[in-house]
Amino acid sequence: MNGEEIYEGDIRVVIPKTSVDGGAAVSGKQCPLKQNKGWGSFGIFPDGLKPRRHCEFTLKLGDDPWNAEPYRNHTLHEFGHSLGLAHEHIRHDFDPTVCDGAVKYFTGGKKDGLLTLYDPQSVMHYSPGPQCRVIGNYARNGFSEKDKLVLHMMYPENARVAEFFGKTVIEDTEQLWLVFDWRRRGAIVENVASGFQWKIDGKPVGDKDGLDVKVPPGRHMLEFSYNDYLNRPYAYKGTVRVLSRQDFVKTIAAPIAARAALQ
Repeated sequence: MNGEEIYEGDIRVVIPKTSVDGGAAVSGKQCPLKQNKGWGSFGIFPDGLKPRRHCEFTLKLGDDPWNAEPYRNHTLHEFGHSLGLAHEHIRHDFDPTVCDGAVKYFTGGKKDGLLTLYDPQSVMHYSPGPQCRVIGNYARNGFSEKDKLVLHMMYPENARVAEFFGKTVIEDTEQLWLVFDWRRRGAIVENVASGFQWKIDGKPVGDKDGLDVKVPPGRHMLEFSYNDYLNRPYAYKGTVRVLSRQDFVKTIAAPIAARAALQ
């Protein structure tokens, strides 16, 4: 049969140039299969959904028993495609050494739409044999931390709060050190966000990486904002407290003592 081949695990799915959808021939259009039956699973890549909107379905979960927990990662992998995730191993920065004698569909050419660093633990990464030193699809790991980050960035809450990592209560001998949290978690910053603004008491400080500044003792207003890759705005406004050693110990010790009393 002539058509486009899609590989999922060890499964080859042929998408015919003329296929049957809903009982009628659809000439010149591509649909995966007429019926969602049998062994094997697949999900259509995000950039392949538009020409297949007419199809009866674009995702298949088959009865293919991999390892001890076959369905969790298989389901997450295929729904990952529907949520907008492509295969991790088709990136241009794919590391071929993770699979000795990597199979032919590890192309390593994808450069567009990369939101995080390469992730061999992604559930979107094939691990088709014991020669692969990856913890990906079928390995019972669930979404990796970078998978979760990508989905978090793609589908944010309605109230989008600018995210950073660091302490906002510090001693007066310390620098105020804060970092853009998506960077810390593995995002490619230039691809996911722009327009970074950090302010202390209304004065600009820091850059896209974060800030590392000396702040005088007292209570200060911290503002942080940026836009994501779809130009959706994120903002945070809160306080920074810079305390003497004595006040810092009191501030930190009080909640610890309160929790101890409840144990």
